[in-house]
Amino acid sequence: MDMNQKILNLIIAETNGNIDREGLVELNSWKNESNKNKELYDRWRRMCLKTDLSLKWDTINMNASKFKFKSKISDKKGYKAYYQLAAAFIALLITISGVIYFINYKDNNQHRFAEILPADARAVLTLSDGRTINLGDSSIRIDEKISGIKINDNHNGIIKYESRPELKNTEILFNNLEIKRGQTYKLALSDGSRVQFNSESSLSYPVIFTGNTREVHLKGEAFFDIAHNPDKPFFINTEKSRIKVEGTSFNVKVYEGENEEITLVSGKVNVEIGEESYSLNPGQQISINTTTDEIILNDVDVDLYTSWKEGVFKFVDLPMADIVNVLSRWYDVEFDFENEILKEERYSGAITKYRSLDYILNIIEKTNDLKFYYDYDKIIIKEK
Repeated sequence: MDMNQKILNLIIAETNGNIDREGLVELNSWKNESNKNKELYDRWRRMCLKTDLSLKWDTINMNASKFKFKSKISDKKGYKAYYQLAAAFIALLITISGVIYFINYKDNNQHRFAEILPADARAVLTLSDGRTINLGDSSIRIDEKISGIKINDNHNGIIKYESRPELKNTEILFNNLEIKRGQTYKLALSDGSRVQFNSESSLSYPVIFTGNTREVHLKGEAFFDIAHNPDKPFFINTEKSRIKVEGTSFNVKVYEGENEEITLVSGKVNVEIGEESYSLNPGQQISINTTTDEIILNDVDVDLYTSWKEGVFKFVDLPMADIVNVLSRWYDVEFDFENEILKEERYSGAITKYRSLDYILNIIEKTNDLKFYYDYDKIIIKEK
C-alpha cells in the first residue's frame, strides 16, 4: 500500500469515527509535516464527507436514548444509584452504536455543516519575554533553553518542558499556553506532570518550579495527571477555588458563566473555596455555582466528565443549552435558539468527537424535536 492510499484510509477511518489512537497520531503527524499535506487532508476529508464514504454512519439508536431522569435524588445513596444507572445506560448506547446505521440520508441540507470540522491540535504559547509562538504550525520549530529547561514542541499536539541539569538558572519565569475555540493541545510540565486541554482554555505556569510548592492558574477545562512529590504539593488556582494535590489525576472545568467542576479520578485532592475546605475521594465531584456560590459534593460517574479527552462526547439527560456550549467550543461556531424553551430540551447519547458538526447535528435532529439551520455565521435551533 502506497503512502497516499494509507493516508486516505486513515482519513476515511477518522471521518467515520473508527480511527484508533495510533492511527490518529500518524495522521496528525503527516498532516503537520507541510502545508501541502494540510491542503490534501482538507480536500480528501471534504471528499469523504460528501460521498458514501461518510454516509454509512455508525451511530446511536436515540429512540432508546430518550431517557429521562424523573426523580430528584438528594441522599448520597441515591446519587450512587443515579450515576450507576447513567453509566449502564451509556454503555448500552455505545454497544447499540456499533450495529445501527443511518444509511443514505438524503436531506437536501445534508451537508450544510460538512465544512465545519472538529478541533485541531493548535495552541498559542506566550513566553516570559512576551514573544508568542503558534504551536501546531509545522513551519515553526521551538528550541528554547531558559531557566534550566528545554522547551520542545514535537508537532504531535504536545509541548514539553524538559529539565536539563546543564542549564543552570533559578530565575522564575512564567509561560502561558492558550487553546482557543476549535483547538486542543497537551502540555508536559518540567516536574513531569501532564495536562490535556479542552478547547477555549489557558494555563499560566512557571517554566521551572522553585520553592516549596508547584502552582499554576487555569481558565477553561483541563485534565491533570500530577507527578507525585509529597515535599512539593501542586496547586491549581481558579477564579473560585484553590486545589491542592500531590499525585493525582482529575478534571477541572472553569468556563465563564458555567458551574465550576472538579472531578477526581484517582488519588486525593483538597479544594479550598473561600474559608471552607473540602476533601475529594476518587469518584467524587465538587460543583460550585459561580452565580450563587452554592457548593455541591456528589458521587459521580467520572467517565461522563472525562470522556472528552478520549475523543467522545457523552451526554446523559443534558439540556440542549449545555450541549451547544460544548459544541460551540469544539467546532468554533455559534448557536442561537429560536425559542428559549428549546434550551431545556433534553438529550442523551455518546458520539465520537472527531466527526463533522453535520454528523452530530443530524443525530440530534433524528432523535429530538429539533431542527438546525445555518444562518450566515451562526446555527439557529428551531422546533420541527
